[in-house]
Amino acid sequence: MHPNTSPDSALVTAIITTYKGADTVAIAAQSVLTQTHAQVEVIVVDDNGQGSPAQQQTQAALAALNDSRIRYVPHQHNSNGAVARNTGIDAAKGQYICFLDDDDVYLPERIAESVRYLTDNPALAGVCVGVEVHYSATHISTVAMHQPITAARVLTDEMCIGTGSNLFFSRKVFDQGLRFDTAFRRHQDLEFVLCVLRQYQIGNLDQVLVIKKSNATSNIPDYRNFRAAKQMYFTKFAPEIAGLSAAQRNLFYKTHYRLLLDIAEHEGNRKNILTAYKDCLQHGVFYVGDIASVLLGRKNYQKLKQRIAGSR
Repeated sequence: MHPNTSPDSALVTAIITTYKGADTVAIAAQSVLTQTHAQVEVIVVDDNGQGSPAQQQTQAALAALNDSRIRYVPHQHNSNGAVARNTGIDAAKGQYICFLDDDDVYLPERIAESVRYLTDNPALAGVCVGVEVHYSATHISTVAMHQPITAARVLTDEMCIGTGSNLFFSRKVFDQGLRFDTAFRRHQDLEFVLCVLRQYQIGNLDQVLVIKKSNATSNIPDYRNFRAAKQMYFTKFAPEIAGLSAAQRNLFYKTHYRLLLDIAEHEGNRKNILTAYKDCLQHGVFYVGDIASVLLGRKNYQKLKQRIAGSR
């Protein structure tokens, strides 16, 4: 915080990156503008591409709010979320910088409580809060924040922060040049958090202050591209992975390589399936039943198991 600046007067920049989110971006922005902490600016980085219908709709939705605290920054061409966030960081004037997805919202005390927490804990560079995840109108779960964010937590539980809207940092993190790695198409939030943790500590405020609106549609990624993204993640954070306990490392590899196996099986490409099984074998997450799956194919193996179970 700047010298002689009280928590209530600290300017906080909320960066909203948006792509095809014209239906929700104004609601997200409004949730920042109505915070109990008055000193806010909202930077909306529009990654739709200048002149596209989505860009024009987004600009109109924000203009309707008619609030001078919103700074609208359109990209000339679609880039990616990491590039858009870096654009917002470079434009930010706040003493604190936070991020909000275009379909999530902040509860009214989110910024005030976060600023107060970091003021009371000056050794910390950031804070994560509790998140309420809305999968549907009737399916709601809570990501609690009982413990500080550590590299081990991030690596072994990808939902430990709940959403990229849970990133709230002191400006010092960015003044030293830290930015999102634009080579990452996946794991962008986790990549950034892990990089922050190499230099700083991130605290935890166990109070639900962010609402994540989860997209009900399942988007299954391309296996080869997804595997390449995973390998990039594993390579960059090899020291952190090596620092995990044996049990934590097994959980880490199980989470990632079994997911890759599921995607390969879904695609049905035999070469990719064998590559996925090989990865599982090399990282100790290949199981007895996998031998039958390799020989028979997973669907045939599942049918065989059901037949055996039915005959008992």
